[in-house]
Amino acid sequence: EKNCPQACENVDLKVLAQDYKAKHGKKPILVVDGLSCVRDHFYHRGLAWVYGGQWQEYLRSLQNFVQKFTSAGIKVVFIFDGVVEKSKRRVWISRRKNDMKTVKKIFQDIKSFATEPKRSLFHHPPGTGMFAGLGLKSLGVCVYHSM
Repeated sequence: EKNCPQACENVDLKVLAQDYKAKHGKKPILVVDGLSCVRDHFYHRGLAWVYGGQWQEYLRSLQNFVQKFTSAGIKVVFIFDGVVEKSKRRVWISRRKNDMKTVKKIFQDIKSFATEPKRSLFHHPPGTGMFAGLGLKSLGVCVYHSM
């Protein structure tokens, strides 16, 4: 969007959904990468993500997101990462070690400034993907976890 604005075009989702249904005879489905959406709803909505986060506000934000698509006639399906397969475990462990460095910076920031850390230090609270999936299910949204 920022680097190539001419590549983005505003569209009417309701019209696109109606055209799709007329052509294919079924409702369109939007598949959402769950963790990417989680980050967006914490980070860009300005919700507190330390000290337990803002669960009700976060869930309401996700509900509003889903509602925009369902009201246009689009089914929303969320996919979250599941179990880390053996072949990817080494990379996963390396990333978790790097995460620990970020968490250390977060605690140093809290100690130094006694306030919510800078947004540049954003890190998903532990279990966010799992809890987001459960929250979305409680809203009646279709959620899958990869195997």
